[in-house]
Formats: sequence, C-alpha cells, structure tokens
Amino acid sequence: MQLQETLTILAIFISAGATLKMADLWGEAGGGFKAYLASASAATLFWLMLKLSPSTSTLALAIILGSLFSGKIDRLNLVLGSILILILAVMLGFTPPVIPALILLTGLAALDEYLHEADGKILALRPALKIGVIVAAAIGWIVWEAALALLLFDLSYEALGRWRPA
Repeated sequence: MQLQETLTILAIFISAGATLKMADLWGEAGGGFKAYLASASAATLFWLMLKLSPSTSTLALAIILGSLFSGKIDRLNLVLGSILILILAVMLGFTPPVIPALILLTGLAALDEYLHEADGKILALRPALKIGVIVAAAIGWIVWEAALALLLFDLSYEALGRWRPA
C-alpha cells in the first residue's frame, strides 16, 4: 500500500470515529440539526470506508453490523445515517468484504457493545474488537494499515467522548 493511500485511509477512519461520536453525543442531547449533520457526515465517511478496499470494507461493515446487532443504532439520527450508508452503497457501490474476517469482527464488535455496559475499566475500553483486528491482520485477512486505522478510529471516538459538545 502506498503512503498516500495509507494516509487517506487513516484520515477517513479518524474522521469517521470523531463524527460518529459527535452524532452519538448530539443525538443523546436531543437531536437537532447538529445530530443529523454529524450522522450524515459519519455515514458518508463510512461509505468511503466501504468503497476503498476489502480490508476497510470489512472493518466498516463489522462496526455497522456489530452496532446494529447489539441494538446501538437506537436514535433517529443514527437510523437515518445507516439508511444513508445503504443508499450510497447501492447507488455508488462498495467493495466486497473479507467474509471470514467480517464474521469474526462483527461478533467482536457486538460483544464489545455489550461488555461496554458492564462494570469495569478494561471492558469499558472495548478490547475485543481491538484484539480481533490485530489477529485478523496477523492471519492476513486484512492489511496492517487497516488494523491501525481501526485503532485510530476507536481512539478518536473515545477522545471525543471525553469532550462534551454544546
């Protein structure tokens, strides 16, 4: 993978993590235009993740499906963002995921969402998907750059969780 492509993937994943957290926070605060704008922005970035490569598509779908299966797409702004991802994927296309990695990582993403609600500092960090993405890269199912991108996605998501937007 070339440096420019790697940097693009990293920037998209970091931005997607931050905008998704903003959509969560603003949605929890009662919605409004900012919540929908953040959801639409995150959806567009997730579609780019679906479009770029099999590895990034696998990670994006695992996050989306894991959130869906765990019931975390539970506010209107997040539902509409998910619908926008689907519309963009149907109209503009997507790259097929790596199925074995998708199955593993979707299960781990859903598990993380359940464990996140449990009491405990380690579980609150959502470790299952992070470990799973490293295993998937070690096996060769996804490229290492995509694994790093997922870790940075999560870092930006968590960092924004420490900030409370107005």
